[in-house]
Amino acid sequence: MSAVLADGTDVSRNALIAMMAAILAPDYPGSTIITDSVTSDGLTDFLENDLHLKHLRYMRGYKNVINECIRRNEAGEVSHSRLRPRGTAHSRRTTTSTTVPTSR
Repeated sequence: MSAVLADGTDVSRNALIAMMAAILAPDYPGSTIITDSVTSDGLTDFLENDLHLKHLRYMRGYKNVINECIRRNEAGEVSHSRLRPRGTAHSRRTTTSTTVPTSR
């Protein structure tokens, strides 16, 4: 699945996570982006070297990723975003989830 920009361009999987992280990075420098293990090395490179965030590729499974993010936030580590390549994100910025429109 992917998000679709106004011009019809697909933004899928790793690119979608990268885009969302780039939006959040200025407000949370050095914070941790937690994704499941299926994300790419290229995403890790972008998050860590371009955005100066930390990237944790955690075990596969959405519930595992959410629980790890909650655990880290409760321990005082800013893990503001739990991102799914499918298009759903949970951000520390809000207490609600944000669903990115996806194409089918």
